[in-house]
Amino acid sequence: MRDELLSVVVPIYNVEKYLYQCIDSIINQTYTQIEIILVDDGSTDTSGEIADKYALKDKRIKVIHKKNGGLISARHTGVNSAQGNYVTFVDADDWIALNMYKTLMDIIVKYNVELVTSGCFRYHSEEMKHASYDKFIAPGLYTQDQICEKIIPIMLWDRRSNVCSLDPSTCFKIYKRELLLPVLEELKDKKFYYGEDSAITYSYILKAANIYCTNEMFYYHRQRTDTPLAPYFFSDDYFRKLTEVYYFLYNKFISHPLKSILIKQLDYFYANSAKYKLWEYEIQKPARKDYYLFPFDRIFPGGRLIIYGAGRVGKDYMQQLEKLCYGNSVTWVDKNYASMERNVSCPDCIADMEFDYVVIAIIKDEIVKEIKDWLMSTGVPNEKIIHCILKCQM
Repeated sequence: MRDELLSVVVPIYNVEKYLYQCIDSIINQTYTQIEIILVDDGSTDTSGEIADKYALKDKRIKVIHKKNGGLISARHTGVNSAQGNYVTFVDADDWIALNMYKTLMDIIVKYNVELVTSGCFRYHSEEMKHASYDKFIAPGLYTQDQICEKIIPIMLWDRRSNVCSLDPSTCFKIYKRELLLPVLEELKDKKFYYGEDSAITYSYILKAANIYCTNEMFYYHRQRTDTPLAPYFFSDDYFRKLTEVYYFLYNKFISHPLKSILIKQLDYFYANSAKYKLWEYEIQKPARKDYYLFPFDRIFPGGRLIIYGAGRVGKDYMQQLEKLCYGNSVTWVDKNYASMERNVSCPDCIADMEFDYVVIAIIKDEIVKEIKDWLMSTGVPNEKIIHCILKCQM
């Protein structure tokens, strides 16, 4: 039956070393009612040729060769051409257990769900692999009301673990195509390399009528490097891309009945992602176990900034800005400037300056209000005044 056809989309880019194992694990699935869409995203090695050879051997395989456009573009291309009512993904350097799709499709058919989730193994070698699954989400069926009550409040950020409680990876899940395609349509021109799974899965969950969660692990996610940070953390435009993800999800969340819960989680997600980037610059863990994160989500890089406050918060902000070279110019002001060791100026200098934002690095609300009132009395518009204190655990 067409309703039970599963479309497996595999984006491919220069993975000739791993592609055989990946495709073999899909074509040998015990669930045989699948179509396999291999999307060659402009590979310059032999990956495209390998895909074509498999298509000659197995009629369930379709190969699409396209100009390189990134992961989201490749996924959109695959899903757009899919014939199945259900869709899943496999990264071309990973592989899956042979009973994965039989187990998950049995759940979909039995419960008629719009999303089924599972776990994975993070694989370095046979001697070094670890289980990864959604530990704080109980296995089972969730209706829409239960999704709102038990999953949405912790899916993007859970304070118990300081990570998301629902892993957004698209490769451990099966989606209903008619719900997934509109999400990918909105994202198809984006070039995220961090957060693309979050943009897809969390947007999708907001629309799902029901989901089924299982902690079983079938997927092997290959860890191709021993370094703690993925290569995209070292990109010069990492924060710009991360900000794009932030605002994409923000615009999804703002109209949801649980918007306040969702946006708070989103802020924590952003803060944690920024923390990883900061490690590139060898900002070592301080003697204390926390620090204050500069509000990168509110301010695009390259702006002219004034930091008001030279206490603990202000010092944390300035350390991050100096390491990242985030602003075109940064001026630091404080009422007690005369007693400061560093180059801190009198706040009165703001009247003679051109700037894009004044960031208030103060915790106490009464002092913040006093500063805001003074700034506005001098002609600084409210939209240029930023105050967002977020403490992060290290």
